[in-house]
Amino acid sequence: MEIVSRYDPETMTAESREEMRSELQEAGIGRGKDLGDIMVDQGFEVKRPSGKGPGGPPPPQGGSEEDEEIAAFVEKYESGELSSEDIAALMELLRDRGESGSGVLMDEQA
Repeated sequence: MEIVSRYDPETMTAESREEMRSELQEAGIGRGKDLGDIMVDQGFEVKRPSGKGPGGPPPPQGGSEEDEEIAAFVEKYESGELSSEDIAALMELLRDRGESGSGVLMDEQA
């Protein structure tokens, strides 16, 4: 894939990862097995899902506005359209709910 081939996995920075992510999004290319295979072929290390099935449990039905925000976050993550702003918003929501802001939320991968 032309977009991925323009980046060197050995010299990737946070900025170049975000640039590649943006280019892929603009081209309408979301996360998935095919993109993962292409990236591996180009020398990138790709974390594969842990076998828990796509998306985990379904979003809560008739939940609170906060639950709906979390469900929307999961949908963005699964579609590959998650931004740094989305992650910051979720962290703020969790802090507002009294959850700890420490620990690992997720691994960011292109």
